[in-house]
Amino acid sequence: MKGVSILEVDRPDSLEPALELVRRSIEEPVGSAAGAERFAAAERFVRGALGERSTLLLLAQAPGAPPLGVLFAADAGNPFLGTAVPFLYALYVRPESRRAGVAAALLGRAEGILRARGLRSLSVDVPYQDDARISMGERRGYVREREWMTKDL
Repeated sequence: MKGVSILEVDRPDSLEPALELVRRSIEEPVGSAAGAERFAAAERFVRGALGERSTLLLLAQAPGAPPLGVLFAADAGNPFLGTAVPFLYALYVRPESRRAGVAAALLGRAEGILRARGLRSLSVDVPYQDDARISMGERRGYVREREWMTKDL
């Protein structure tokens, strides 16, 4: 992954390139108006969370190329359990840049920054049968702790 830099986006005036990739991460699997509605809500969340201790927005860039990938993590909590941990909401790499270590570089940088801020964990929701994401997480030391159950009504 030569020539790729990971930049922390921490100001509202430098959000647009990162938000474009967040938009793609949301709309890619949906490809409909529902994706646009989800992005509007996500954009409000990203903008509102910037500046918090557990919020992190990273952008992977290479010279002379459009941004390659994005990572967004922010606080997620369960008031019933009294827990709050940084949660990985978006990790997206452009299709043409996948399998080149961009996601691993973004994740490694995020882990280092959050650790330096005194945070002790990072959580992520991985779809049940997404073997690639599960494998990447397990290779990096992530452990499955809970099961999420869903029923269509």
